[in-house]
Amino acid sequence: MKIKAKLAAIALGAALMFVGATAARADDWGRGCDARIRNEQRDLQRAINRYGYYSRQARRERAELRRAEEICRRNWYRDGDRDRDGYRDRD
Repeated sequence: MKIKAKLAAIALGAALMFVGATAARADDWGRGCDARIRNEQRDLQRAINRYGYYSRQARRERAELRRAEEICRRNWYRDGDRDRDGYRDRD
């Protein structure tokens, strides 16, 4: 009987460890996403200042910014179960 209790405690502990790690990862990812977008915006502004608004370099940086925003948006909906308006699904 004691063996079953020990196994159950180990299984419960492992499950709690994985749930906690997932929540921490999602939280860290959100902060990383904000930083990634800020960096892409900074790079775009530098390219505009250096080469001009319609330059090839600025177009490339705009594409990078759009790509980062799309990745963040996709993960925002997936990780938070949010609908298109940004609200959590309450069902």
